[in-house]
Amino acid sequence: TLTLYLNSLYGQDQQFLFNWIGQEEDWANHSFNDIVQDQNGFIWFATYTGLVKYDGANTTVYGLYPPLANRLQSGKISCLLLDSKNRLWVGTVLSGLFRYNQLDDTFISYTQDSTLTERSLISNSIGAITEGVDGGIYIGTSRGVDRLNPDEGTVIHISEGERTKGRLNRLNVFSLAADPNGGVWVGTDCGLNKIVWDQIKEEAQRYSYYGPENDNEDSAACYKFIKTLKVSTTEEHRLWIGTGSGLMKIKYHPDSPAKVEYIKVESQDEILNKQILITDIFEEIPHRRWIA
Repeated sequence: TLTLYLNSLYGQDQQFLFNWIGQEEDWANHSFNDIVQDQNGFIWFATYTGLVKYDGANTTVYGLYPPLANRLQSGKISCLLLDSKNRLWVGTVLSGLFRYNQLDDTFISYTQDSTLTERSLISNSIGAITEGVDGGIYIGTSRGVDRLNPDEGTVIHISEGERTKGRLNRLNVFSLAADPNGGVWVGTDCGLNKIVWDQIKEEAQRYSYYGPENDNEDSAACYKFIKTLKVSTTEEHRLWIGTGSGLMKIKYHPDSPAKVEYIKVESQDEILNKQILITDIFEEIPHRRWIA
């Protein structure tokens, strides 16, 4: 995929000026999975050929060389998260989760071990990362969701165990979205779920949105692969869902998390409601959204 950087926009003629980043490194054939910008201005790219840091002029690539202690152990980067404390979290395809330490340019690793201790992930295959309003780092994996305490480094496996109630409709997680009212939305390869963490009891309640209470013809696509989830910033208690079968939208109720209402997405272009994969959603202003 060719990487282009939007440099400026000028006039009413809507002319765009683009710079081609990485032309010398032949990035044109690379796959880019995620992009974030930290508070220092660095732009980070998640690719299958390394984690790339761009400072506006030069690039630095992590994860391409033989793994060393305190270094990124993989070049296959699936997702990124910049949390509220400007910490960069890096999810990999098969090597677990890493946190970047900008003070000494090293990485702290969080991986699965055979005994599944309190510092072990449930799986090393990471599909999504988000930060909950409770301060926890939620990690979507091929075997469910983990909640990491970033200060203590301890992990709770929300997909199983005594600290969880309810169940996920499928364990293979591809998307996560933090709800500002509490809880985390979870998209799997077969539907929508929500996790609500109780900080006092230190346990999680899980909800799966299917069955007679929430089932209707509009919700059928929600049983399918969910690639992206975005909580609306312009409409209260609305969630946009990008699936392998088009775009969906729900209204939810923070006081009654077991119930959601499916809202028909009105579009002049019926392509959004057909068998098309939605990979990303961005809200610019009310009633204007960008759909990939």
